[in-house]
Amino acid sequence: MLETDLTRLFSIEAAAEQPAAQISIPAARHTARIRRSWHRIIVVATPVMAAGAVVAIVAGAALLNGGPAAPLNVPVPAVAHLAAQGPGFDPMRLYASFGWLPAGTTVSDGATSRTMDWIDAEGPSISTLFVHQP
Repeated sequence: MLETDLTRLFSIEAAAEQPAAQISIPAARHTARIRRSWHRIIVVATPVMAAGAVVAIVAGAALLNGGPAAPLNVPVPAVAHLAAQGPGFDPMRLYASFGWLPAGTTVSDGATSRTMDWIDAEGPSISTLFVHQP
């Protein structure tokens, strides 16, 4: 089409009567007020309901166990040996061990990534052990 044809077409469209609007400002305000009210209710009610659920779980566990839990008689490890290790962090020093592995199993390799944490363990019955995979 030529430019003159487009200009004439747009002039005809602009001169034509526009259809009635399907929007009601009072109805839109009313809907927004209702949504805002529900949002405020949900914001306040969510933590209250979560706290109630925690209380219900703790109370249910206490009833199933026969009352409040008694303190465990577990010896507390001495903290004096921690100060003797010296200041700072040494990446070449072993601070933790894999005590949850079966007896006779040793860790040979491991790595972490955004999608997986893994270790290679060598022992009588383990070849590769996946620790975490989201």
